Formats: sequence, C-alpha cells, structure tokens
Amino acid sequence: MKVEFICFFACALALVGCKDKVTTAIAKQMVEVNVNEMSFIDDFIENKDIVILGEASHGDGRTFEIKSDLVKYLVEEKGFTTFAFESRDFLEIAYIGGNSFLKDRLEESLKEDWVRQWSPWGPAQEIQGLVDVLTTKAIRPIGLETYSYTSELLALKLIKEKLAEDKHAIGLVDWRLLDELHATIFEEPYDADTAEDLKSYVSILQDVYKEVLRSEVYDPFTLQLVENASTSAELNYYSSLEANPTNLNKVITLRDLQMSKNLVWYKEQHPEAKIIVWMANFHGAKELSAVTFEGEEDYSYENQKVFAEFVTEKYKDNVFSLAFTSSEGKSKMPYDFEGVEETIIVSPKNSLEEELALKGMDYGYIDFKALRNQKRYNQQRFHSILLGYHNQEGNWLNVFDGLFYIKRNDRANPIE
Repeated sequence: MKVEFICFFACALALVGCKDKVTTAIAKQMVEVNVNEMSFIDDFIENKDIVILGEASHGDGRTFEIKSDLVKYLVEEKGFTTFAFESRDFLEIAYIGGNSFLKDRLEESLKEDWVRQWSPWGPAQEIQGLVDVLTTKAIRPIGLETYSYTSELLALKLIKEKLAEDKHAIGLVDWRLLDELHATIFEEPYDADTAEDLKSYVSILQDVYKEVLRSEVYDPFTLQLVENASTSAELNYYSSLEANPTNLNKVITLRDLQMSKNLVWYKEQHPEAKIIVWMANFHGAKELSAVTFEGEEDYSYENQKVFAEFVTEKYKDNVFSLAFTSSEGKSKMPYDFEGVEETIIVSPKNSLEEELALKGMDYGYIDFKALRNQKRYNQQRFHSILLGYHNQEGNWLNVFDGLFYIKRNDRANPIE
C-alpha cells in the first residue's frame, strides 16, 4: 500500500510538472531559422492576403531588421502589393500613394523622404531595407491612423470642397457650426460642456456623411474622410479625460477599430491587394482577452478590442498574425532626447522566453496555430513577455498564429 501511494504521488507530481512546464514542450517545437532565407514562412502564409508583422516593443532594432527583410521577401517573392502603417495618417498616406482627388491639394514636401518621417521607426538605421523596398518598388501604402489636428482641418475642407461640386446639394450641413465645434473640441480646454459639443459635432458629421452618400459627387474615399474625422474627434475627447481604465479602454478600442476600418476600406476598393501590416504585437493580437494583464488594479484586456480581432472577424482565416519576442538584450526607440528610455530585456523565470533561450538558437519559429489545434496544448496558459516585455500569463497560442524568436535584440539606432 505504501509503495502504491508513493507511485501515485510521484505520478501526480509528474503531471503537475508537465502542466507547469508547458513552456518546455512548446519550446521543443521551435525550428531554427536562417535569417538569410525567409522561405520558412511560405507554408504559413499560403492563401493569406493579410500578414501582420508585430514587435514586442517599438525600440527593437534587430526586430526592425528582420521585419524589413521579411517585407522585402513578401514583396519580391510572394506577390504582396501593399504596406499598411501603424502610426501614419490616413489622409497623408493617401496623398503620398497618389490619390487623384488629393493631387495639388497637399504640400509636396510631404513626399520628401516620407518613410523616414514615420515615427518612431523612420529614424532607425535598422529599417533601411524597408525604406529601399517602399521607395523603389510599386508598393501601395495605407495609413491606418486617423488624423492629426492639422489633417482633421484639411479633411473637413476637402469634404466641403467636394460637396460644393454638387450643384443639386440640399445644404444639409451646418458648416459654420461644425467649424465652431471643431475649435471647441480640438483647441479649447475641456470642461463639462465638451461632451455635448462632441455629440453635436459627430451628429453634424453624420449629416455630412449622408450628404456625401446622396450627392452626385459621391465616392468611397470622401466617405472615409468623414469616417476618420468622426473617430478623430472622439479619440481627442476621450484622450483628454481622466486617465482611468474606462477611458483608456475606450481610446484603445476606438483607435484600433478605425485602423481596421481603414484597412477594410482599402481592401474593398482593391480586392486583389495582398497587404503587409507593420505594428506592435499588441495590435496584432487575435484574442487579447486570452491574456491576463499584470499591473494596475481594475485594468483588464477583457474590456479592449484590437486591430487584428476586428480584421479577423471580417477576413477569417485570410489573416496571419506573426509576433516577435526576445529573451535578452536591449530595446530603445531611435531618439536621443530626454524621456526616451532604454529597456533591458529579461526573461522571467518559467516564461516561454526563458525556455526558448535554453534551445541555443539565435533565431527560431514556432507554429502557434498548429499547436493550438492539438489537444495537448489546447487552452494551456503560460507566461510570456510578448506584450511590451511585461511578464503576463495567457493562452498565448490563441493570441497569434506564429512566433518569430530573436534570442538577443538590440536597441534601434538613429540614422546619422
């Protein structure tokens, strides 16, 4: 009886150990990658029109280099035609991309060295390969973000100008009031009346939308200008409020929803487009709620929804999200001014990154999608630093389709 109990206890310990060390089992599935040959990705992106390339942090210089090489490969070898930017304005990138309506309506200077004006990636030495591809190949660009203050004003001006071409317009829009409300929402300090001003502003923009839709000069691009204007105002408003979980959740979800709408809009205008999306792992998460946030009380990923979730709802299996992570090294955005700090990358005990480091590979790939379809791994939770190098537990196999591992990352360096 005593021997049987010892055997049972040993087996129970073994089972606990297996559960605790799911990261060990997953790490064993990593295959080594030769970064001079990107064909490792071929089978995973077959029949995919949208490929999201993430990054753990916006200062990962080595990740920038690898991603730039991947973009080059996807364009030259796999027929991808379009590049979508996190943190680039919808209107400005449409102009840079040659939108006919915008010709001669924006400053020509916007086209000068335009990739290098992309913050925070543009000033990095490590994206030179990407600069070469985007400026020498016939790549169509998409700006995923809504407007800056200046672009918002310009967008409203362009919409008004477009509607003025319709001689039969019914004059539904109160442009004078729209201008006044715009000044209140964007320029004046926020007070108790701002919420009502915002409601009025968005309501008038809805009238603008209706008038564009019924006008003789209707076109999808003008409608998308209105769509971005409305979201821009809401984002500006909620960003100004008290920094609490409710308002932060609203800002994140609004921003990512609009980014997804801008991509969907483009894809609907160009159904044949094969699109590469460059953004943070965070925005590329297909199931953000599968991760437990480690940090402030009352904050949760469950109340947020991000870009890849919206896009995957629309395009299903046609979306492939590739995350990047590292076990050690440094990360820092390519700026040398106060406030831009360096992060030391550390693999926490029992994290996936700790196990990956033990494999002795400088670069590797794990097929998350294949693993999550296996009973052994299904719904398994483990720790990782995939989101901003913060140690968090999650069902990570459901969050991304694949993982590119760079053992040692390095900070992004500014161009000289």
